[in-house]
Amino acid sequence: MEILTDVSEQFEFVDDTLVYVDAPIEGVVRSKTGELFAFRCSTIVTGILWHWVLVPVASSEVSIAATFDEARKAAPPEWISIVEDRRGDSARVAMCRLVGGVHRVPG
Repeated sequence: MEILTDVSEQFEFVDDTLVYVDAPIEGVVRSKTGELFAFRCSTIVTGILWHWVLVPVASSEVSIAATFDEARKAAPPEWISIVEDRRGDSARVAMCRLVGGVHRVPG
């Protein structure tokens, strides 16, 4: 597990893919090493606690819905779970890579 203060420390948003209509926010991010991920960010506690799910993709032109439908049906070989916690004085972002194809993406 890696601890960050903000998701943007490791990822940048591919702006033309962002969708935010009520919830969850979703789109594509690029890691600082160049990997692309489809993501969804869901609220756990309004305004202070969120869960980000990142699934590797080959292109920024993927269907986010189809990517997540597939990832829920069959566990991807690897995906990233991030919990963003802004309850205290400073933000705490815990990032964990789930590997081995045994962890299904939450739905």
